[in-house]
Parts: sequence; structure tokens; C-alpha cells
Amino acid sequence: MSAQSRVPLALSLTAILTLAAAPASAQFTYDTLYVTNSRSAPPSMVAGPDGVLHVIVPEETAFLHFWRQGGTWQQEFITPAMPINPATETSYLSVAVGPANRLAALRRDPGGRLIVLRPGTNTYWDADTIPGVAGLNSKTTPALQLDPATDEPVVVFTVRSPGPFNQLMLARRRPAGWSIVEVSGASAGIGEPALVLDPAGRIHIAVNHNGGPQGIGIYHVAADSVPGPFTWTRADTISAGAAGIGSHPSIVLDPVTGDPRIVHTYSLWPIYASRSAGVWTSGNLTSISFGLSWTRPPSLVFDGAGRPRILTTIQTNVLSTSSTTVDPACSGVFSFSPVYLERDQPTGTDPFAYTFLPQSGSDETSAQSAVWHDGRIHIVWLDTIAFTCWPSRIIHGQSPVVASVPDKGATSSSLRFGPNPIRPGGSLQLRLHAADGPVALDLTDIAGRRVARTDHAGASGEREIRWTLPALRPGWYHVRAKQGATLLGSAPLLIVD
Repeated sequence: MSAQSRVPLALSLTAILTLAAAPASAQFTYDTLYVTNSRSAPPSMVAGPDGVLHVIVPEETAFLHFWRQGGTWQQEFITPAMPINPATETSYLSVAVGPANRLAALRRDPGGRLIVLRPGTNTYWDADTIPGVAGLNSKTTPALQLDPATDEPVVVFTVRSPGPFNQLMLARRRPAGWSIVEVSGASAGIGEPALVLDPAGRIHIAVNHNGGPQGIGIYHVAADSVPGPFTWTRADTISAGAAGIGSHPSIVLDPVTGDPRIVHTYSLWPIYASRSAGVWTSGNLTSISFGLSWTRPPSLVFDGAGRPRILTTIQTNVLSTSSTTVDPACSGVFSFSPVYLERDQPTGTDPFAYTFLPQSGSDETSAQSAVWHDGRIHIVWLDTIAFTCWPSRIIHGQSPVVASVPDKGATSSSLRFGPNPIRPGGSLQLRLHAADGPVALDLTDIAGRRVARTDHAGASGEREIRWTLPALRPGWYHVRAKQGATLLGSAPLLIVD
């Protein structure tokens, strides 16, 4: 990001890189999707089971949809036109894609409505408004997921009505229509929620609760179905005494064990919490602080080997407001610099290695998302090209930036399969990218015992494999694809009656 004003302005990002830069674990490549003088809300990204990478960008004039499957980026304007007002609608867009490869996007419009957008005919997208939502909290971002069995949307959000306190709500779409349940009663200090569903459709929420059953902290909220009951378990004890409603969480399920993992930010410290054998542990992602503020929702993702990777942003002053050379109109301008963090252990409290990316976010709002796809981590954020401080702060150019990096020890291979869940004795359709030679597919139970195996020989490139599974007992299993000593992919599989 660069700033333009009546006088020269000194950015502090160089100082950050000098103080905190760590050796990059891999080489990033960058794609600028487009540059616009229109104001945009932060983009969001997701990868479908069919291998297509999607990015949706809301801007003043329309919603833009970008997608790519191993080649160049394609683009469309979503119709009907849905312009936004960046001054009032700076919420973060939530996107998801289900087993049917049909994209869904959740927006909060300036009127306070929650609307799920899904592709219809050609570029026309269907808009499904969640009915009965009143008093939506504009300070927290709703979260969207798709039911793995029905492909219907599930949304978690907070409202401030009735009364001055937040309520945590869950909405679910069924063939008969929407149903909404209250996850918690009116209570002070319900923060921004994050949501993930397991392959059986069970609900996992991460949210701060200042009045939770075990005191202040980040909680893991779980339910087998709607309307519950919901079980509240405090996941983070490190920052329990300092947590607040400004804490932004992200939650995913470990691809090997199915256990929840949570990352959240509060004030100067980003926190990673993990559950193993029913016990939660938590710790700081990194010891760096420099008096800077880790803000904005982080994005947590696991690679094909089950290793956690995180994209977040760190806030710092771009301009020294005490400098006599700085135009007073620029006082309070901030930079949000993206930071990529990684480690090999999915549990425990070891610190993460970190890399500051050579880009910076906007001066007003920045968000990001990350996905694991085809042996690479892909991350997206909104970068501000330039802004003017006088006579008023005006954005001159913004661009969504997609950065990609081959993960440490990873290849360009990947594993995708379905259906998931599957019936006993069902046929699993698998797609993966591998080199010449045989690929071994293993199915293991939750104790790690191998219960089925098949080998597939083929040439280098994309492979499609049909694997008829034995008639195993219902429960959780794990699919792993290996070529020699190289792990091509790994993911949980649920077998149901």
C-alpha cells in the first residue's frame, strides 16, 4: 500500500520487516486479480471437491466471481447487480462449497438482512434471504457452511435484540424452509462466531463468551443436530482472563483425527488451541509483538499431511501522527500487513514459524482466507494500491491479491473423494494427481489400524480411481494416498448406516 498526500509520507512497514522478518519457508507467487478505483469489501476464497478455486469480491458496483482450475483466472459479474456501500457494509463475506460443487456466498446487506447467494442460470445467482433475522449485530461477522449430506446452508450469527446483549443464533435451510434456533441466551460478551461441520453434519462453533459456563474464554460449542442440545467447552485457558468480544476465531477439524482446532486473535497475542483425547491445550502462535495489534479474523487451514497453516494480519501505524511533516488529515491511518504462520505439529503449544508477506492491506479494513489445494496453500486478501489523506481520506485503488506457496515437503499432488459420508460397502470415487508408478490407498480406523487397501498403477498426471469398500461397521475412518514415501493426501471418511 502506498499513500499520497500534500507532503511526503513515511511508511513504517519497512521497519516491521526489519524487526520481525523470518526466513521464508517457501517461495510465494502472487496474482493480482484486478485493480479498481471502486471501494471493495474484503474477498473470500474456497476450493471445491472438483478442484476449482473460487474467489468472490464485493465492490461498490457489483459482486465479482473469479475461478481457476489449474490455468488462468476466469471472471464473471454476479447478476442481478448487488452493489454495496463500503461505508456501512464492510463485513467479511463468507463462502462455502459443498459435495455437489455448488458455490454459496453469505452477505449481510446494508438493511441488516442475511442473504445466501447461489449460482443459478448462467451468471444469474439466486438470492435466499433468511427470514426473521432482526437486530443483527453489525460488529460481528456471520459464518456459512454447507451440510455435507443435503448441500443446504447452515449459518451462525449474533443479534442484539431484544436487550443490549448479544445472542448466538443458528439458522439451517431444509426443504421445508429455514429454521432458526438460539444457541445461547441473552448474555454479555458473545463475540464473533466461526463454524465448521463434520462429514456427518454435526455442528462445531468457536466463539468468545464473557459469561460462559467455565468463565471468560474462547469456547467450542458442539451439537449433533439442530436444535441441539449444545455443549459448551472452554478451549482457551491462556487468554481466558483477557478475552473479549473483539476476539476473532477460526475453527477447522483436523483431517487426521477429526478433532477441532481453533485460532483466534485478541489484542497483542494470536492464540492456537487444539483438542487431543478430549483435553484442550492452547498457546501463543508466536512470541513477536513489538507493541503491535494482531487484528482481523485469522484463517486456519490444514495441508494434505495434517499440518496447520495460518494467515492473519498485524496492525501497525503507517504514519507517525507526532511528525511535523505529516498532514494532520492522515492521523490514525493504519496498515494491515499479512502474516503467514506454519508448524508441523497439529497439537501442543510449540510456536509457529512466521513470514511477513511483502504486501500490505488497506488503511480501513482487511480480511483474508486460506485454502489447501493441489499441494499448495492459496491465500487472498484485499490490498490498497493508494489513498489520499487530504482533503479527505479517499481510496484510489484496491486489488484482491492471491498468493500461493508450495507447502514444505509437499508435492503438487492432492486427494479428493466422495461421497462422504458413505454407506458400508459403497464405492468411493477418488481423484488425485501423482507421478508415474503405483499409488497405495489405505483405509484406517480411528485406532490407526489398516482395514482396507488398494493399489493403483498409472502414468503421471490426474487419476480417477473407483474403490469399492468392504462392508465395515459405521464410524470414522481415514483415507490416505501414498506414492512410495510421499504422502499425496489424507482426509477423514465417515461410514453411516
